[in-house]
Amino acid sequence: MRGVSILSPFGAMAAALAFIQAAAAEQPAATAEPEQAVGNCIRVRQIVRTHVVDDRTVLLEMTGGRTLAMRLKYACPQLAFHDYFSYEATLGLLCAEIDHIVTRAGAHCQIGAFAPYQPEAPESGDGADDTPGGARFLP
Repeated sequence: MRGVSILSPFGAMAAALAFIQAAAAEQPAATAEPEQAVGNCIRVRQIVRTHVVDDRTVLLEMTGGRTLAMRLKYACPQLAFHDYFSYEATLGLLCAEIDHIVTRAGAHCQIGAFAPYQPEAPESGDGADDTPGGARFLP
């Protein structure tokens, strides 16, 4: 057939790797301030600890003291209940809109975005707040 192009599995893999490498090149330096944009990918070796907030949000404590909120594209069933997830990184990167996490129940949930996270100091009053732990997610 003329005019039809078929992409081999190796060609598709090469295209995906090129996309991931381009996204990694846009990453801020490890010494970047928490207020700066995070980008689409993070290096998994910089994750120190994780904390599941709810079925759509996981806090990632990173080297250097900053904390990121990993927001999932959609609510991930039983993520908060099991308080556990796994992932498989490509080239040591975890990328929004590409990678996903897997819950203990076996649900695959796509990562939607990474955003800086900054806990707020408790205010005087009853402490009621509709955000996890009285925190705010920075744009």
